[in-house]
Amino acid sequence: MFTGVLSAGAQAIARLRGLLPQVDDDLVAYETAFALRRPDASVESAVRSLSDSRGFSLRSFASASASQDLGFGDRSVSELFKQFTGDVLAALQVGANDERWTELPGVSPIVEPTSAVFNLGDLSTLTDHYVLGAEQRRVLAGYLAGAAAAADLGDTSGAAQQLESYAAYATKLRGTQLPAVQTDALIQIARTLSVGGIR
Repeated sequence: MFTGVLSAGAQAIARLRGLLPQVDDDLVAYETAFALRRPDASVESAVRSLSDSRGFSLRSFASASASQDLGFGDRSVSELFKQFTGDVLAALQVGANDERWTELPGVSPIVEPTSAVFNLGDLSTLTDHYVLGAEQRRVLAGYLAGAAAAADLGDTSGAAQQLESYAAYATKLRGTQLPAVQTDALIQIARTLSVGGIR
């Protein structure tokens, strides 16, 4: 269930990245890491727009997605967000067995600076989830293990090199051995972790 939610988020960011085809991937990774460390003031209001009087809940999340005025950019971004919301709710199987999911309590949304949305554990989970070929999965897992070992030693340069090798190998799989949207998500996460640091 939670791997499905993780996958929905990863594919949503890959699709958002696809809306910026003329921008260099390294620049996108750098700007993403910078924006996460210093969130723009509009981020908090955007996150709060996903809440209602009870706070943030599955109900408010679904309701905000259905709204025509999310304030998340143009229509293409709003459509991507609606798809993301649907994917998350499907992964969580809301309403299964007559669950009264709209009555679940809300929480207060919090926006805090961070270095990444995803971490190495998330990237490892998504790699296992997306990559069906045992050899390809083994190679990618090796790069992630190398990145984790380097990070544990405080070797940020070594960790970044392992993540770049991961991204380069994943690029070779794109469109032939792995669907593009899944590969793009893996590559984007790896590059953002490489630039932004590993949590």
